[in-house]
Amino acid sequence: MRTISLLLVMTALAAGSAQADFEAITLRNSGLARVVSGVSNILKTIDVKVGDYGLLDQPTMEFMIELDYKGERINLVPTDFDIKAIDRSSKNKEDTTSIELRSHYDGLPLIVYVDYMRTPGVPYQQKSISIPPCKEAKGAVLRRVTVESFRFKKAIQPLSVTESGFGSDPKTAFAFVEPKSGKGVCFDFPSGKISVSTNRSLLAFQEIEVPIEKGWQSDRFGLSVVSGKPEAAFKAYRQFLMDTRYPTLAKNAKLGALEKRFGACFAACQYLQPCSADGQVSAVGRIADNKGFIFMFNSGAEAAKAVLPLAAANLGLTGDLKLSDWTSLDKPTEIGTKAATDKVDLDIDAHGYRIIGVNVE
Repeated sequence: MRTISLLLVMTALAAGSAQADFEAITLRNSGLARVVSGVSNILKTIDVKVGDYGLLDQPTMEFMIELDYKGERINLVPTDFDIKAIDRSSKNKEDTTSIELRSHYDGLPLIVYVDYMRTPGVPYQQKSISIPPCKEAKGAVLRRVTVESFRFKKAIQPLSVTESGFGSDPKTAFAFVEPKSGKGVCFDFPSGKISVSTNRSLLAFQEIEVPIEKGWQSDRFGLSVVSGKPEAAFKAYRQFLMDTRYPTLAKNAKLGALEKRFGACFAACQYLQPCSADGQVSAVGRIADNKGFIFMFNSGAEAAKAVLPLAAANLGLTGDLKLSDWTSLDKPTEIGTKAATDKVDLDIDAHGYRIIGVNVE
């Protein structure tokens, strides 16, 4: 397949082409490549590659927009649109390739932007869908937007994790990998839903109720490279979440100093089940030899109460545990001494986090 440059595509568009066919644009950064095609004026991803290894079994349906209009449920897909423009911009080292599409569906002159974001030197890419306000579609209401739709090769398997170890349960999958090489991708969609099925398919979507007159923009769906043993994949997944959901914390030099100071603890990375009643608070352990840290993250839009998961079997905590709050990263405050069976309730701010030290000073 011949790969054409983004410049050539933009030149053709600038020349006044009614629609833009293009064979392939490869969006590449550290170890990850996404190949996007506009053949026959239909936008699709034809492959996602880790290194030179392609993961997809077939091209994607790049988006689907479900809406109610004049008493009817309508599904719009890329074949209902013409590709009108491709643009590239850069901000704070992040490169964005934006593809503009315009609907030719009768009575719904929607404009849709598909944005692909990547930063040189990092192992992940992100994607979002934007629908500007459309007064001509008055009365139309967005109900569901599918942002990503992948079907992986037969050799690619879902990777899941529980307290008892790693498996391939689609319900709790956080990655898709080729078991022999360990190459694959993990994924995240903070405000949306992800569905993984037994036929190696992944759907990422948001269910909404928004008038098209107001416009709408999806959250970012992200893919990141994983490689090696399942333990390494899970550690890479948690770092991916840190980098994208809590970038200020991930880049904090004080966290780097803490990781260096307690290197043996941070070499470990244990899965912990959601620890709030609404499931919005996730947690990960960095525990080795009965000491270390428990990170707790609230992905919800409201403050939450969570239970510190001291009794998680894979942490292996025993005896009296001296607890301290290291959320400030350099000035811990004492919580007290507890047993692993004790219930310790914590308040966590909306979109906030707590870092709890166990037997560390």
